[in-house]
Amino acid sequence: MKFLWNSEITSAVKELLRTCESARWAVAWAKKSALEFVPLEENWGKIEQLTVGTDFNLTDPEFISEFNGRPNVGFVTNLGGVFHPKVYYFEHGDGNWDCVVGSANFTKSAFSSNSEAAVLINQDDADAEETRKKIIEALDRCRDFGDTLTQEQIEKYRKGFNPEETSSSVLTGTDPSLILSGGWEQFYLDVKHGAERRHDYCTNLDEMLDVLESAQRLFSEHDRFSDIDKGGRRRIAGTIRESGQDEPDWRNFGGMFGSGKFTKRINDNDSRISDAFDHIPLKGPIVRKDFNAFINKFRTKPRGNPMGTATRLLAMKRPDYFVCLNKENKESFCEAYGIPNNVNLDNYWPEVIERIQKTIWWNSPKPPRGKERRVWRCRAAMLDAIYWSRDTSG
Repeated sequence: MKFLWNSEITSAVKELLRTCESARWAVAWAKKSALEFVPLEENWGKIEQLTVGTDFNLTDPEFISEFNGRPNVGFVTNLGGVFHPKVYYFEHGDGNWDCVVGSANFTKSAFSSNSEAAVLINQDDADAEETRKKIIEALDRCRDFGDTLTQEQIEKYRKGFNPEETSSSVLTGTDPSLILSGGWEQFYLDVKHGAERRHDYCTNLDEMLDVLESAQRLFSEHDRFSDIDKGGRRRIAGTIRESGQDEPDWRNFGGMFGSGKFTKRINDNDSRISDAFDHIPLKGPIVRKDFNAFINKFRTKPRGNPMGTATRLLAMKRPDYFVCLNKENKESFCEAYGIPNNVNLDNYWPEVIERIQKTIWWNSPKPPRGKERRVWRCRAAMLDAIYWSRDTSG
């Protein structure tokens, strides 16, 4: 076994492809520009399997057009979960084989500028035959997922492909897979560790979840936000300074008691806030027009930017879709996701929500039970646990 880092991966895949008798690959995404580094076309006669995912429209449509319909090529669509392997397997004859497994997709960025890691395993490693058997079984399953696309499917995919969304200008010079590839297990671990850092008033993950789940109950028990009593409205809005003995600390996800005008609107049961909430369903999909309708009703002036208060309310009603951005988490969140730090309500949906919806962790299936399922139901709002940087003070 050998650890490969950065250009070592490119060199290994390129050389193994040149010297092998046959190759089988399964990757999450591929781009035609990768051919500049790995001469796939020159060695095409060796390819016994090429299975490529299309999740999040990150595979180049030009790559699909170039290789779709060729023998042994399949593109994975509508799998249910995310198709995310990066397996490069090579046969050399006489029982000799090599396999490169790691983070690198078949993209130019992965083979040039990204920080990528992989391991090279072969017939000389411990338990080699059992390992090879599992690799072949995995590749067989991947091949079963793939299919030839129709021209109609390709054109539909091409229309949904936005190179600007996957370009280096959007994601700070990195391949989108580096940001989008974090799976559910890592996200859940990051949330748990993040919650543990809250020393002063939030001592554990349960308390954060209790806030969101208590808000959900308030919404579900009343037809409209204006029907909730003053104490309940203040809790949802985060304008209450101290919580009762047997309830969670509502300062989590942005304590808004420092905003005097907002506090007054909540105390006075401003009808525009309740009208705004009517545009956000308690269950089911939310689209941009729903968000825009909420903001248009919530704003007290046409171009106002009450980012913290608006996103706090949205996160309370739909924590699976919205994250409260405030002075405690905004800088670190924007840096991590390659978002301009001056993000505001006018671009919050495309810059924040659409980016969240392209992540693998957000699209992961609902866990079967327990605390993981609770976090999954509140997964967007729980980004606050990861990127929160200090105690809120208003």
